[in-house]
Amino acid sequence: MVPVPPESQNILFVTDVPFWRGQTGAQFRIGNLVAGLHQAPFQASVLITHPDTSDASVPARWEPLEREVNCYNRETNPTGPFPAEIPVDQLRLDRPPEFGFIARCRWRWDGLIHAIQKTLETSDRGTQPIRPRTIENYYDAATIRRFVNYVSHTRPSIIVFEYLTQTQLLRSLPDHLRKETTCVLDAHDVLHRRTSAFAEHGYSHWVDVSAEMEESAVADYDLIIAIQPEEANYFATVVGQSKVITTGIELEPVSNPIGKTAVPPGKGLSIGYLASDNGANFEAIKEIVSHWSTIRKCCPEHRLVIAGGIVDRCIDAQFDSKAGIMMLGKVDSVSSFYQCTDVVWNPVKFGTGLKIKNIEAMSYGKALLTTQHGASGLKTAWETGAILVADEKQQYLEILTQSPKSHFHEVGQKGRKYQEKNFGKGTQFPLLRQKLESLCSQ
Repeated sequence: MVPVPPESQNILFVTDVPFWRGQTGAQFRIGNLVAGLHQAPFQASVLITHPDTSDASVPARWEPLEREVNCYNRETNPTGPFPAEIPVDQLRLDRPPEFGFIARCRWRWDGLIHAIQKTLETSDRGTQPIRPRTIENYYDAATIRRFVNYVSHTRPSIIVFEYLTQTQLLRSLPDHLRKETTCVLDAHDVLHRRTSAFAEHGYSHWVDVSAEMEESAVADYDLIIAIQPEEANYFATVVGQSKVITTGIELEPVSNPIGKTAVPPGKGLSIGYLASDNGANFEAIKEIVSHWSTIRKCCPEHRLVIAGGIVDRCIDAQFDSKAGIMMLGKVDSVSSFYQCTDVVWNPVKFGTGLKIKNIEAMSYGKALLTTQHGASGLKTAWETGAILVADEKQQYLEILTQSPKSHFHEVGQKGRKYQEKNFGKGTQFPLLRQKLESLCSQ
């Protein structure tokens, strides 16, 4: 780890998310926040953890990490470069500790227990559904122990835990470490609401969190970072206003995208959808496809360009068999996707958090068409015409079949100005840095 000057405050980010890829909203948010806080008097570093040690036992999973992180640069992620000087470390569970007979024996014992647990879990899968993890059993004993050892040796002034799922690690800190460390939660979402929303629409969620569990966990932190005002209000009712701060993302508007367009320009309107693979996004693309035949009947030259991790699920559903739909899959550069779109359509109906891909589209000067739910945290953009909002089929059809391309260009330019003013450089992180400095000085 890079030495920290005495006058600096070392911020350690703890996450199990491969944030350097920047392919999902969560990945992008983490990289954006780390880079945004890596300014004097703070020096940032990142610790990558993994909840499933059976996967971590495969060395190939770990070896490409440094190479992958180094690839997170401005060419592949124009809206979110990650500074190369920020050290990224990892909890290596695929190798035994270098020193100590007892530590090595404990490592082998942990591995044996974990292997037995995984075997029993696998044998039950034929008769019982796989239960999602909770914030109380997210990590195994070996990960927790190595995390405590890591913090004991590095002694960060501040630890930012990405997602409530990291609470088990926070609670593992001995009293003397907890007292000398400011512990911050970057919440991303109100997780119990997100879990409930997915369940209501028939989808399982990757972690199971109840309201009681979430309220108990957030109380353990010194500061909660909410990603949008509505969620900040919820956290304030639980822990008090003084322990909550709202911090979104910061993006530079992209006036001249780098690289080639993924699809040559067409005569009709090019409608884009870029998303990762989850239930909320699949329901959104199903909504789009359900209206597509009607749109094409009115405007035969319109096309729909779908990109991101959601494409595999779309192909399984045979959406690619419909006329005018193009599947790009995961793109090496989001710039190539935005260059071939006139309007980004995101009819998301459920989930929580700030829809980061919506803000990213605005930063590229693309008109955004979304729902009232998708406009959460963007109320003034909706009110001033910087984005288009529609929840009903007839509204969608009128906007997409009766508006000229020039209208979408005009909305896109308004959106870019709104994004620069509200989510541009210097709009989000200065207040957070001030808050962290204040907490460190107490």
